[in-house]
Amino acid sequence: MNDKIELTAAKLPDQCNAICCVVCGRVSERPLVVAQGETEGECVIICPHCLCDGGIDAKLDRHATDLEARARWLRALIGRLELPSPAVLKEFANPQEIERAAIFWGEVGELLELDLPIDQASWRAAGLLAEYRGLWPLIKSDAEMDPERGKALAAALAKRREFFGPGADR
Repeated sequence: MNDKIELTAAKLPDQCNAICCVVCGRVSERPLVVAQGETEGECVIICPHCLCDGGIDAKLDRHATDLEARARWLRALIGRLELPSPAVLKEFANPQEIERAAIFWGEVGELLELDLPIDQASWRAAGLLAEYRGLWPLIKSDAEMDPERGKALAAALAKRREFFGPGADR
């Protein structure tokens, strides 16, 4: 565990929109260069701010302390939260969001009616879920309130899982 971890300067690939620095925990959008490496199967990325500022070990210690405090706080919430009904989400949705959710449900219905090979069905399901991800709370609320929509969403998620594996839900 005390072995040195060599990090190298790297330019981010074009498809990478942001990084989360392991030292400070900040998210940086498209920094010019980062220091990156790997240890114990985990990627280590350090933002340009931390690279320039120095004091990496002290910052790591401070960030770890903050994360430990946050973890204690989160665990203290377990079993104590009284949540509003998912139905309340519709009250806050604007007409465009409700219309987009209706389009989503139509596309999910069409997808499930098609007899596509599993790879095509999985990619389409993943694409739909990605395209409408901003509406996920509204979609989930619809699925919980309407058993038919709940079954349709479960079927679409199952298709995605069947091809991409259980990690597709992360």
